Formats: sequence, C-alpha cells, structure tokens
Amino acid sequence: MTDLNYYSLQDFIDLTSKGRIGPSMFMDLRNLNGNQIHRISYNDHCKYLCDSEKIGLLNLLVMIREKINEDMLYRSTRSPIFTKKLNMITKDWSEPEITPSDLFMTRMDNPFDYQTLSNEKEFVEHLGKEMKSVNENIKDNESNLYESLNLLKTDCHDCESRLQKHISQLEENKECYEPNYRNIWSDLSTTQKVSYFNDLLNEVKNKEEQKKMIRQINKRVNKDIPDEIHMIFMNGLLVPTMMLKENEMIKFQFMQLQKDIEEKINQLSELLKLYPDPALELEGESNFLSNLEKIFQNFVASSSDEELDEEIDKDLLGIEEEEPVTKEDIKGALEKYVQKDQTKLKDDDSSVSSEKSTMFHLALNDEVKQKPSFF
Repeated sequence: MTDLNYYSLQDFIDLTSKGRIGPSMFMDLRNLNGNQIHRISYNDHCKYLCDSEKIGLLNLLVMIREKINEDMLYRSTRSPIFTKKLNMITKDWSEPEITPSDLFMTRMDNPFDYQTLSNEKEFVEHLGKEMKSVNENIKDNESNLYESLNLLKTDCHDCESRLQKHISQLEENKECYEPNYRNIWSDLSTTQKVSYFNDLLNEVKNKEEQKKMIRQINKRVNKDIPDEIHMIFMNGLLVPTMMLKENEMIKFQFMQLQKDIEEKINQLSELLKLYPDPALELEGESNFLSNLEKIFQNFVASSSDEELDEEIDKDLLGIEEEEPVTKEDIKGALEKYVQKDQTKLKDDDSSVSSEKSTMFHLALNDEVKQKPSFF
C-alpha cells in the first residue's frame, strides 16, 4: 500500500521516542486523496521506511532506540521529579547504585552491515554456477580438472569461514540489543504519569497545602513528564525485542548459506577422490623409475658369470656394457620384457594344448599284483 500518507523517517523516530506510536499499537494513515483511512501495523510502517530509505531494519531500530535513550537521559538531567521516581524504582529492585546513565546507556560497538549478507548471497550463487561448469567439464573430460576442483574447494572453505565469522558477530550483538536492567524498564512501563504526580503530593502532609500545590505540581509534571511516559518505556522494551528477532532472522539466512556451502564442499571432496593430483602421479612415476634405475645399476655392477645363475640380457636392454643405465633404458627394457613375456606365454599355452591332445592308458595286471603303470 504505497498510496498512503506515511510518516517520514525523522517523524517516525520522533513519534516513537515520544510514545505516540509504537510496536504495540496500530497506526491510522490516510490515503493520498485524504478520503480513506487505513490501519497498519508498526512493523509494516518500518518495512516501508526500510524500502523507501534503502536502510536495513536493524539500522532503523537502532536509531529509534538511541533516540529513546537520549531523550530519557536528557529528561533525567532537567527533571528532579523524573530522577526521583527512577531512584525509587531502582531501590525497589535492590539496585540503589544505578544511575540514569547506566539505565539509558546505548551499547552498540559493531552494528551489523546488511551489505555483507547481500555479498555472501551473491558469492554462494557464483559458487553454484562454478559447480555446474565443473560438472560440464567432467562430462567433456576437460584437462586441468583437478586444479579447478581444488580451487573451487578452497573458495568454498574461505566462504564458510566468513559465514561463521558473521554468525559469531550476530551472537555477540544479541547482548547489545537488550536494554540495561530490563526489569526496571518493565516496571517503569507500567508506571503512568499520575504516579509521578502522587509521589509529590504524598510529600506534603497538610491537606490544605496539597490543594494549593496541585496546580503548581501539575505544571511541573506536565512540563517534564509527558502523558505517554509509560508508552515510551514500553517502546524501549519492544524495539529491542524487534531487534533481537531481526538478528535471529539474519543469522538463520547465514546458517542456510553455510549449509549450502558444506554440501558443496562434500561434493567436491568426493570428486577429488576420483581425480587424484597429477603432480603426485608424476612424482610417483619418477620415484619408481629412479629406484628401478638404482637396482639395475647395482645389479649390473655386482653381477658376474660365476656368481649369477643367469646373466642380464644386454641385448634385451639394448645398451653397451660401458654405457650407464638411464631411465629411458629402463622404460625400453621393460617394454621389451613385457613383449617377450607375452610371447613366452603364447608358447606355453600351445605346449599345454599339445599335451592335452596325448592320451594315456591305465592298465592293471590281474595275474601279478603289481602297481598300476602307464604305457
């Protein structure tokens, strides 16, 4: 309903700090033509101001709370009646040492920046697009796939760390949103203006003097204590409650992003198991050839015709005796050995098949008890 005559940002803050409007009340707003009245909630008006002024709800509520505390602190410096009432309430709660500065102090060292939430949402969306691109590369058997997966996993871990940091900040801010000495605020929210008036009259014992002082006391109370004083304290309680609720909603969004990131990390970890690090594969092959090279060289150096049952086939290795054995020689020798071994296997298979074709006969000699023999 954008066709309503909404309050401006400054008017909205001022009216809330004076107790004229608040979270516990509806507001009657006329439309722009002035011929209709619409009743809306305090929260709906807050959302309108957030959209129109491009500010976050927490930022708006922080400004309202600061204005309430500033006005209360100023009222305590100029109104002895107000200060005296505060002292009475604090003593009732066994907090006699509390000063107005303690009661109306605003604690907000590190306010939440809504831009961080927007930035993290965009980055998680970017990671989702990168995941789809990786899936396409897997189907197309693209090269450097391991490197792409590893970089993407690193980005996910960095994002997860930032999200956890934001969640921790929101947890710390919860204490700052709470009003100082909530019990005293709650008590004062039930204390209406007439209570301040009666406290002054009770100090005068003479009835006649009380009657004479009523008009003067009324002027003093009306000047320093507004009629909505109890609603101001009520707003001082409900606005922080709205802040706590908004804080939890923001934290929930961060936790949803964190859950999404954790799923992506698990998927990438499974993919990395299927695609081992190419650098490790090259290192493993190099170590294998180096060890094999040392074995061959030691074997050649220590072997002789009398000590060994078989000689190393120099022709098979394809090298001269005076030439050192290299990795390339080892690779070539292994290939020749595999080919020779395959040829030998074929010959063995053919000999086995010929043996299977020969039939042997078993005969028993009944006359002479002899062992069976093959002929």
